[in-house]
Amino acid sequence: MITRITKRPPPRFNALSHQTKLVIGFAIAFLVLLWYTSTPPPTSMAPPVRKILKSPQTLNKTRPTERDSGSSPIDANLMSSSPQHDAWTGNWTSSVNGFGDSLWSQLVIEHDQSPKDLFISPLSIALSCMLLANGVQGLSQTEVFQALYFPSKFSLQSINSASLNVVKELSKSDKLLISNSIWASATAKLKFGTSFEQTLAKYYHAVSRVTDSVSDVNKWVYEHTKGKIDSVLLGQMPQFVLVNTFYFKSDWKYQFKQSRTKPRPFYPIGTYLPIMVNTMVQTGSFQYFRSAEYEAIRLPYSDCDVEAVVVLPPANSTKIPLFSSIWASLQVPQRNGVISLPKFSVESSLSLVEAMTAQGVKEVFHSTGDFHPMVQDPYPEGLAVRAMVHKAVIEVDEKGTVAAAVTAIGLSRATMFTPGFAMTCDRPFHFFLVHSNAGLMMFRGIVTRPKEVVPVNGTGH
Repeated sequence: MITRITKRPPPRFNALSHQTKLVIGFAIAFLVLLWYTSTPPPTSMAPPVRKILKSPQTLNKTRPTERDSGSSPIDANLMSSSPQHDAWTGNWTSSVNGFGDSLWSQLVIEHDQSPKDLFISPLSIALSCMLLANGVQGLSQTEVFQALYFPSKFSLQSINSASLNVVKELSKSDKLLISNSIWASATAKLKFGTSFEQTLAKYYHAVSRVTDSVSDVNKWVYEHTKGKIDSVLLGQMPQFVLVNTFYFKSDWKYQFKQSRTKPRPFYPIGTYLPIMVNTMVQTGSFQYFRSAEYEAIRLPYSDCDVEAVVVLPPANSTKIPLFSSIWASLQVPQRNGVISLPKFSVESSLSLVEAMTAQGVKEVFHSTGDFHPMVQDPYPEGLAVRAMVHKAVIEVDEKGTVAAAVTAIGLSRATMFTPGFAMTCDRPFHFFLVHSNAGLMMFRGIVTRPKEVVPVNGTGH
């Protein structure tokens, strides 16, 4: 007997279908983390690295309240696969997943004012924060690690070692590309500290560059996201920039047949009427879970340990449990059924300053932050994180998935950094004609719906 997985939601004002797309983006944002969580490690002896990476972790819902300074020197022996090191790697995974859940909740709150599709890479954001953590000390470092849900027993050296271990495992697949770089402004005459550069090169394979042009940074981002993200910085070059990029591309293990893709109803929020969207359909055997809270399914990709998880909340709610609970619920045998999934693409561009501040990271965004480990003497007073930008894109179709993300952290002294801007009039806007010398308003208007482009051969001009 075939169980239908998707169903037409009732046409009601608060229908969840828009949130369905949002949750799809969230679920797939975690897809690169899914493969290392399947059975808990035994307490008597830590398993090998790959096994610990596949074990489910119980999310630590309580933030750590204390942290050591992490100022101890890097120990090369931590690169060995010791039981203690493997345990750190497993906890690293739980911490990053917890950070992803918490940050997502904050971003959803920020976007409630104007609901739209949202897509992020918690892993990219976390790795960029780890680059930053190596360049700060004291309270500045403590706040970053607490936001990332790292237990207080974690030292900086253990976090660096676990980061390298996890990224090495992910990078074994040619479907994934994780890259890091650090940039210093040539005219600012400030240099990264030697130890800081060496540590990031050793544990994060970060390349160090000097430039006065943001176009050089953007070009690097473009190359390392395979052209999916063409820029991350605008305006003046900050004195320092820390960058992480993440790229994923893979076919489905079981591809959707294009012949079965047809326009089917989709119910955006705030309307009784559906819109017709191209929806893929596949019949097969899947790991699927259903409860009163949500439905979820695992969709594997070809030739790699990566899966997509699609989560569908009930029609009268937008809430889903924590990722760790969802993943644990999907450790079930396969069953026959049908999955109907819209083809979609989502692109998000976000400033993370407000969200990270809400996560408890405050010192680094002010001149009171301690960046001594990052910078060679003389120390530039007033240095602070002035920009934290995240961009992510995803495209899902019958063949597979392409996803890319970049996180850039720009640091400058307050008097020396003028951020660029991008104003996009993609919603109703007001328009004035003003005599500038007199400040006299001569005309004014509002544009709520510009003239639609007339398609030519199925495409717009």
